[in-house]
Amino acid sequence: MVIQDNGNNDILRAGDFIIFNFHRYTFDIPSLNIFHRDLRAAYECEMTFAYDEHEFRYIDYSVTEQHMPTKIASTFWRETMFGYDWNHPADLPIDRQRNYEKPHTGFAYTAGFKFDDDVAKDLINYASTANISLQALSLACFYVFLFKITNGVGVFAGYYGRPDLTAQVLIDINGEQCYLTGDLGRLDIDSGELFFIGRRDFQVKLRGQRIELFAIELVILRSSSKIINCVVMKEDSEDDSYLAAYIQVEQHIDNNTFLDEIIVSCRAQLPSYMIPSKWFLVPKLPLNASGKIDRKRLRQIASVTETRLEPQKLMILSPLEKKLQNIFFRAFRLNSIPDVLVSFGHLGGTSLGAMRALILIRQEIFEKMDIGLLLSNPSVRELAIALEPLLSRLKFDQEKQEDKDDFSIRPCRSELIETFGIFLLAWQWFLPVFVATKFGSDFLPMLCIPLVHLLQFPLLMTLLGGPFKRGRDTLYSWHYYRLWFLRRLWSLNTYWVGHLLGTPFYNAYLRLCGACIGSGTQIYTSQIDAPWLLMVGDSTYIGDEVVLSSLTYHDSIYDLHQIRIGSHCSIGARSVLHDRVDIHDGVLVEPLTAVTGPILGKQQIKSSVRSLNFWQSLFQFMFILVMARIHTFLLAVSWSATNWLPMYFSLPICWLFWSLLGSAIALLILRLIVGRVQPHFSHPLNSWKFLHRFWLRYLVLSSFGPCLSPVFDGFTSFAPIILRWLGVQIECNDIQIADFVPLLTVPPNLLTIESGVTIASGVCFVPYNVTTNGLCIVAGAIQVGRQSFLGDSCILRSGVCLPANVLVGALTRIDSTGTNAKECE
Repeated sequence: MVIQDNGNNDILRAGDFIIFNFHRYTFDIPSLNIFHRDLRAAYECEMTFAYDEHEFRYIDYSVTEQHMPTKIASTFWRETMFGYDWNHPADLPIDRQRNYEKPHTGFAYTAGFKFDDDVAKDLINYASTANISLQALSLACFYVFLFKITNGVGVFAGYYGRPDLTAQVLIDINGEQCYLTGDLGRLDIDSGELFFIGRRDFQVKLRGQRIELFAIELVILRSSSKIINCVVMKEDSEDDSYLAAYIQVEQHIDNNTFLDEIIVSCRAQLPSYMIPSKWFLVPKLPLNASGKIDRKRLRQIASVTETRLEPQKLMILSPLEKKLQNIFFRAFRLNSIPDVLVSFGHLGGTSLGAMRALILIRQEIFEKMDIGLLLSNPSVRELAIALEPLLSRLKFDQEKQEDKDDFSIRPCRSELIETFGIFLLAWQWFLPVFVATKFGSDFLPMLCIPLVHLLQFPLLMTLLGGPFKRGRDTLYSWHYYRLWFLRRLWSLNTYWVGHLLGTPFYNAYLRLCGACIGSGTQIYTSQIDAPWLLMVGDSTYIGDEVVLSSLTYHDSIYDLHQIRIGSHCSIGARSVLHDRVDIHDGVLVEPLTAVTGPILGKQQIKSSVRSLNFWQSLFQFMFILVMARIHTFLLAVSWSATNWLPMYFSLPICWLFWSLLGSAIALLILRLIVGRVQPHFSHPLNSWKFLHRFWLRYLVLSSFGPCLSPVFDGFTSFAPIILRWLGVQIECNDIQIADFVPLLTVPPNLLTIESGVTIASGVCFVPYNVTTNGLCIVAGAIQVGRQSFLGDSCILRSGVCLPANVLVGALTRIDSTGTNAKECE
C-alpha cells in the first residue's frame, strides 16, 4: 500500500509511505473460492463484486489459520500472480471482517525498515524520471525487503547440528557467504532487470523438455472451481518417466466428467509434453509433521483413476488408421484398442513407446517416417491424415518408376561369375581336407577341417564387404552375387553346423557371423539365409528345420530384410519365417506355420533366462568331440582297409565301410546310452534330463545321419527290424519306410506302428512340445494305426494317436487334440 501526501497518484514523492502487509496464510479454506473469484475479477475486469452481508469474505483471521498448511497459500499466490502485468493497475477487493461462527484471533505481525536519505532520494529520482508505476515500485521494494531479511547480519548462521545441510545452502560467492534460495531467474543484460522464472526444485526435465510444474498446476487449478489443491510430480517407471497429477477435490463429484473438464482445459492451454499422463483424484493430500505436503506418501493414498474420455463413437476407420491403431496398441502396450482421436500421451504413452511406434511404422507402413511427424501428430487420426499425402506421393513415385522400367528386358545371369564362384567354393572346401591329409589321419588335423570351414564364412563375408544391410537391389548385380556366394558357402557347412545345434557354441558362432542372439536361446535349425540379419531375444526356442528367410524376390529385384524374434518365444518345427518377421516376446508358433510380418505376444512372460551352466556346456562340448573322434577313427579304419585298391575302387568302398560302421555305432549309442524317455516327460530345456534324452539323440542323428540314410532309406525290408530292436512297438515287418532317420528322433518307447503302414519321405515326428517358459513336455506316445498312409513332409506331434485307415496328406500337421476325437468316433 502506498500512502501519498501529494495529489499526484502516478509519481512517488518525498514523504510518501510504502506499507507492506504480510500474512502467513493470506486466506483460509472456507473463503478460497470466493477469494479466487474476486481476485480474478479485479485483475481481469478491474471490478469488484457487490458486497453481500450474508456472504463470507476474506481475509478472516480465524483460529483455523494456525493449523492450515503453508502450501495452500504459497501455491495459490505463485500461480495466481504468474504472468500478471504489474504495469496495469487494478483495484483489489477490500478486506472486510464478517460475522463467522468461529472467533477471530486478530493476530497480525508487522515489520518495517527505513531507507537512508541518499537511497530514498535516488529511488525517488529514478522512479520519477523513468515514470515507474506504483505497482512496479512496490514490487521492487518487496524484493529489497526480502534482500534485507535474507542478507542481514545474524539472520541465518546454519542448521543446528547439521553441517551437511548447512553446506548445501550456504555458498561462497566472491568471498561472501550467500544463501542458496533455490529460485531461478533470468537477467536481462539490456535493461539490467532480473526476472523471476520459478523454483529449481519444481523444475523437471522430461523427454528433453524443461517443465515448470507450477505452470501445470496453475492450469489445473483454474480449470474447475471444485479443485481444492493440486500437485504435479515427475514419476519414474521401468520403461520411462512421466508426469502425474494429484488433485484434491470436493466430495460428491462425478469423477469422469470432472476429469474430462480438466483434460480439455489442459489441452487448450498447455503443449502436449506438459500434459500429465496419469491422473489421481484424492480426498485429501497427505501432510508431514511441518504441515507441508508429503510427496512420498501421495502414491500410497491415491486412488488411481484412469484417464477416461468420451466414449468412442462408432466410426469407419480407413485401412491406414487400422494399421496405426494396431501399432499404437503394441508400441505403447495398452490394455485395449486406443481411440483414434486421443494422443498417445493421454493414453499413458512414454518416449520409449514412441520410439517403438516409430520403428514399427518404419517397418510396416512408411520407411522414411520421422519422429517429429509422430510427435506433432500424436493421435491415430492426426497421424493418418499426415501420412496420407506422403504415402500417395511414394506410391506415385513407385508407379512412375515402374512405368520407366521395361520389364521385357530381363536381367541376365552371368555364367562366368557363377562358374568362377563354383570353382572358388570347391577350392575353399577341399583345400583344408588336402592339407589335413598331409599330416595323416590323426585326430587334431582332422578336427581342424570343420573349424577352418566354419571360420571361412565370417572371414569371406568381411572380405566381400559384409555384413550386408537390408534393402533392395537388382538381380544378378554385384551385390546379388556376393549374397549368392555366401548362401552357398553356408549350405556347405550345414553338416558341421549340425553338431552345434542347441548349444551355446552355435549361438556364439551366429554372433560371429553378425547375428544378435540373446542368452539362454536354443536354436535347432541351420536354414538361415542371412545370419547377420537375425535378431533373437533371451531364452527363445527355435525348433528343428525352421526356415529363417531374410530374402524375398520381386520380379527383377530381391529384398533383404531383418528377422526379429523376441524373448521367451517358442518356434515349432518346420515353421517358415519370412517377409519382415517381427515376433514379440512370449509368442508360441505351432509347427509347420508360415509367419510373415509382426506377431504380437498374447501374454507377458515373467521368467528367468534359462542358460546352461558350465558343466552342461562342458557335457555338450565333450560329446561333440566324441562324435568327431569316432568319425576320425572310422575314416582311418575304412581307409586303411581299402587304400591298397585303385582310387576308383577304394573311395566308394571306403565310403561304404564308413556308412556301415557309423550306422552300427549310432544305433548302439541310441539304445545303450540315450535310451528311453518317460511317457509324461516334463523338464526345462536346460535340465540334465533334456540334454541326456533329447539333445544327445539329436546330436547322434545329426552326426551319423549321412551314415544311416544310405543304409536304411528307400523302403528297405530290414528297417522295421532295426526299429523293433531299438524298442519301437511294431506289429509286423510289412511297414514301408521311405526315410529312416526321422523315426529315430522319437524315443522308441514313445512310438507305436501297426501293420500295413506306409511312411513317405520327409515325415517329421515331433516327440515333445516346448512352452514359452522353456518347459519340454511330452504329451504321450505317437501311435499310427494299421493301413494308414503318412504323406510327404507331414508332421505328427507328441501324443498323436491315428486310427486305422487314415490318409494324411502332404504338408499336414496332426495335433493330438484332433486325432483323439477321431479315435473316439
